Amino acid sequence: PPVESGQMKRLELPDNSPSGVQALFLNTRRPQLADVRVREALNLAFDFEWMNQTLFYGIYRRMGSMFENSDLRHEGPPGPAELALLEPWRGQVPDAVFEKPFENPVHGDSRATRNNLREAQKLLQAAGWEIRDGQLVNGATGQPFTLEFLLYEGLYARVLNPYIQNLKRLGIDASIRVVDVASYENRVREYDYDVIVRRFAQPLTPGVEQRNIWSSVAADRVGSFNFSGIADPAVDALVEAVVKAQDREALRAAVSALDRVLMWGQYAVPQFYSGQFRLAYWDRFG
Repeated sequence: PPVESGQMKRLELPDNSPSGVQALFLNTRRPQLADVRVREALNLAFDFEWMNQTLFYGIYRRMGSMFENSDLRHEGPPGPAELALLEPWRGQVPDAVFEKPFENPVHGDSRATRNNLREAQKLLQAAGWEIRDGQLVNGATGQPFTLEFLLYEGLYARVLNPYIQNLKRLGIDASIRVVDVASYENRVREYDYDVIVRRFAQPLTPGVEQRNIWSSVAADRVGSFNFSGIADPAVDALVEAVVKAQDREALRAAVSALDRVLMWGQYAVPQFYSGQFRLAYWDRFG
């Protein structure tokens, strides 16, 4: 039903649009982002709950799938059809892939944020990073951990700045670089970035386009959508299972299995989606 707010009314409708992805894609071609533990730590520092309430009036949900808002997203533990596709890769993908669905860390208050940052610090230490003089550095080389967010306009800085503050609490030298659109497109095409924000729609029936997004052949191909530089034989095999699926049931199993490996691979920091269309109108004559 319409929700009245002064002279405005808001009508929320079910979303039947294609699934979509919006995330901070972490460029694993960069040495500091090659370790899955580091990428998990970066996700632990992302306080979606504060951001959603403070900046977005609580209208968003946290993305937990690369096929969000569709019947293809993975849910619960993997079923028999998924396990048949995943089993050959046991030991080469995170064990959690076989046990449970991917879940993002939850913040919501200062205690939860502190706990998440402590867990992130442990992961960074396990990956060989340590704090020296308040700065996170590589334990072997002494090189500082730097992270640059590449943007083509400054408006999104208000979303990134609170996240950057959490990263700095971990000792990470995080910053934003805003460049003109042409420079941005050239740098993205050449994978000359640490982190970028990207959104794209997924088709309701995924197929060959998935090779250009996730597969090894696209990892170093100029202009592909493999923003994170994923080069994983398990992902390659699951992409081919998606392409070769003969019916909807087989497609759903293949996409769901692929989704699990991608999410537990921590190749991106998931952001948000709505799941609704919103129509606002003014009852001028009421």
